[in-house]
Amino acid sequence: MTASKVVRKIFSVKVEHLPDNDPDTSGLGYYASKPTSEYSIDRQHALDCIVNSPERPETGCRNCGQAKVEHEPNEQGCPAPDMANAFEQDIFFEPVECDCTGGDMGRNEYRYFNPSFNYVDERGKLVDGNTTEEVRKYVAQDYARMEALNRCDWGFIGIRAVAQVGVSLNGGKDYLLQSIRSGGVWGIESDSDGFEDVEADELADLKAQFAAFGFGRSVIAKAIKAVERP
Repeated sequence: MTASKVVRKIFSVKVEHLPDNDPDTSGLGYYASKPTSEYSIDRQHALDCIVNSPERPETGCRNCGQAKVEHEPNEQGCPAPDMANAFEQDIFFEPVECDCTGGDMGRNEYRYFNPSFNYVDERGKLVDGNTTEEVRKYVAQDYARMEALNRCDWGFIGIRAVAQVGVSLNGGKDYLLQSIRSGGVWGIESDSDGFEDVEADELADLKAQFAAFGFGRSVIAKAIKAVERP
């Protein structure tokens, strides 16, 4: 009795864009109930309010009364001699004046948006190479980006390549189907450019798996050429 020929077949190849539901947004900054530096954004106030852009040097500090130009926080925070627990808190310059009608903070939301460690260290001090003006500008941009993320104006996605292949032990009459996938790349901003490069890398990963599976070059090339894209 002659054994049936083993037949392998690639039924489909797809590139998938999938939602990344657990992205790392620490590069943009983070929301919190307390500020971590004088560059934190107070969401109870508008971005252009003096609270969030205390550029006037004569502006007094709400916590210690010193003018901005004379304000030199120690390592524990703002030197507020009238506050018994001043040295147990991270208290930074907070101007007395408010010249806005309110900010973005909603009910049961965190009050502050704190900058990432790209700009300040764990004590809220500027990282070498950054200036006050630059950090205020970048933190405002990151905050706007994060707020847009929360509104679902954009999101994070993952990209991978998926194929359905089959093996027949009876000459192609019946196939045992199996799905194979590339490793995938996650944390990609949905409104960014360069998807084609990532997709090409994922398809290359899939091609290597096809070769290990026993498919020939011409079969692989034909399957990749017919790839379905989102």
